[in-house]
Amino acid sequence: MGGRAALLFMLASAGCGGSVAASNDGGVGPGNDSGGNGCNWGPGLAAPPVRPNHSPSTPILTPHNYALQQLFLGDTDRQGNPSVTAWQTFGYDLDGKATRACSTDVCTLSPGASRQVQVDGTGGIDNSWGANLVPLLLMVDPEGSMQINRELEGGDWTSMTYVAGFDDSEDSTTSADGLTGVELLGARYPGGPPPFDRTTNWPVDPSSVQGCSYPAGCAPGTDPVQNALNEFDSAFQAKGTFVSGAPQLFTLPLSIGGMRIVLNIQAAYLTFDPDFPGAVTNGTIAGAILASDLAAQVAVQSSPTPTLCAGTAFQTVITQIEQMSDIVVEGGALSNPAGTQCNAISIGLGFNADEIALPTDIALPTPPQPDLCPDGG
Repeated sequence: MGGRAALLFMLASAGCGGSVAASNDGGVGPGNDSGGNGCNWGPGLAAPPVRPNHSPSTPILTPHNYALQQLFLGDTDRQGNPSVTAWQTFGYDLDGKATRACSTDVCTLSPGASRQVQVDGTGGIDNSWGANLVPLLLMVDPEGSMQINRELEGGDWTSMTYVAGFDDSEDSTTSADGLTGVELLGARYPGGPPPFDRTTNWPVDPSSVQGCSYPAGCAPGTDPVQNALNEFDSAFQAKGTFVSGAPQLFTLPLSIGGMRIVLNIQAAYLTFDPDFPGAVTNGTIAGAILASDLAAQVAVQSSPTPTLCAGTAFQTVITQIEQMSDIVVEGGALSNPAGTQCNAISIGLGFNADEIALPTDIALPTPPQPDLCPDGG
């Protein structure tokens, strides 16, 4: 059975015995739980970094361009050691609550979902992706996480974070406001594995640049930085840590289990620390994925036959992914109000990145992936 068919079978099988969910309490101890019935203990402790007060606009004008070189899905720690609890440390407390299965002041789970889905990680970290979905994906493709990193190292793709105003000195504790930046996807790097240094001129995927389309491409002279779709207009540096600023959409393409999925991470934070000039470490991407968006992508990729789009297998995939929802996305913002239907899956990813040349070149456009279920099934 192929990877995509196996994933569909796995999700359908999970539907016969209840939702896939975290099997532990996420390490949230007394004093950090939310809800009633002995679980009302207040907010979590892993909130995103706060904008510094009274910090002048940074005088550092040198721009940097960091290319994703290593990605952590939540199945290993940052040293690459396999761990079933690693997901607990990736991400942030996005809803201001540290919840356990007994918490009640949270959004309403999808019918049939286990209450373990709402369990947070360390300090209230919200990461249902790592707790519930990643184990399922890796059951289908045990080397999926390693394969993603092999693709990054081989130059198949990357994500670039261009920043201006960042103090990249080793052990920097700089706090400053007024930083700017953009997120750009990198197309396949030409000529083999990239060296991941300042000589690496990685072509930008036109899908992350405004005004570019298939098959026309981009207008001559298009500047990928000036025309980037995702901008960090309110970025800052807090005690050395770069923070992208106001939460916004962040896109990340992943290949796992024979599928090509674009993670459209809503209300996302992107943060990282300076490692040494030329590299950043302790990177984090945290936000939430609309369950309907992810379900449609997984279902279509799992069974790419239009006649199945309205079948029970497709609906089972949708149901299983919806049952992993633990947070609410509305109007581009995240919340977790009691009594509101959960509609999104919280996510926390880790990464390391190396500095490469500033982005100047834009790759030729590639045909968009066909929508095999244009009416959503």
